[in-house]
Amino acid sequence: MEPVAFPPAAAPREVEARRVGEAFEALVIERLLKAARPEATGLAGGGGLWSDLVDRARAELIAKGSPLGVARLVAEAARPEKPGE
Repeated sequence: MEPVAFPPAAAPREVEARRVGEAFEALVIERLLKAARPEATGLAGGGGLWSDLVDRARAELIAKGSPLGVARLVAEAARPEKPGE
C-alpha cells in the first residue's frame, strides 16, 4: 500500500494574509455598494443601520470570490521569497 500524499498546507502567515486581503476587499466593495445606492431622505426613506448591515453582508460574500484580486495580491505579497527567484 502506497502512502497517501497530501498537498502541502498553506503556511499560517499565508492564511492570515488571505483573510486580511478578503477583509480589505470586502471593505472596498462595501464602500462601492454604499456609493451606488441613492442617499435616503426623510425618516421613512430607508437607509440607516439596516442598509449598512446589508451592504456589509453583501460585500463579505462578494469578497469571498475576490473579484478585485486584492486578497490574492496580499497573500502573494506575504509569501516569503524562495532562493533563486
